[in-house]
Amino acid sequence: MKTEFPFLPAVLQKFSNTDRASRFLVGIVGAPASGKSYLSEVLPPIVNAHFGQEIATSMAMDGYHYYNEQLREKGIFPHKGSHFTFDVQAFTEKLVELKESRNPVSCPIYDRSIHDPTPDANVILPSHRLVFVEGNYLLSRVFPWITLRFLLDVCIFVEVEAEVQFQRLLTRHMAGGQSEQEAAAKARRTDLPNTELVVQDKHRADHVFFPVANRMI
Repeated sequence: MKTEFPFLPAVLQKFSNTDRASRFLVGIVGAPASGKSYLSEVLPPIVNAHFGQEIATSMAMDGYHYYNEQLREKGIFPHKGSHFTFDVQAFTEKLVELKESRNPVSCPIYDRSIHDPTPDANVILPSHRLVFVEGNYLLSRVFPWITLRFLLDVCIFVEVEAEVQFQRLLTRHMAGGQSEQEAAAKARRTDLPNTELVVQDKHRADHVFFPVANRMI
């Protein structure tokens, strides 16, 4: 299988050798703006083409952000995106459901136009036996995130150079309505400390991937 993703043949080999009674979960992990979402979008069609049927899809941890109203009530809205601003229990329960259920499973998605989750917007079908799960903290040893690694069959860590990441963060936050100064402050206050937390556990991944697009060339 020729692909720009060198980890993929090994992932699919492990999938093929695994009991099909439960879904196969592949974690895509990395710092904010490392390209996790892009990877989770492009990989399912490649896998489906390889097997000649729609067996792969994706879901994102971002759907499990607490709602903005909840974050304000908790007094943690300025830190949105940090590990404590997610409903980890609900996310963990959803991964368990994916592993154990043979029925359709609905998941929320994070809508960047309203900056809040939309419930049940992503439906994972019984035919979807391989699910790419993307998120920042899937490898984290911070409780209760530490339990997630044991639900994932394979984990891929996505590397990104600091300058590339910072420019992407500025673009992202400015697209959400912030000024360049506000975007830079948000990145330094939340995204960069979160990056340090994420990177310290990358050794728990099965594969480390450094896309060309994530490098300064």
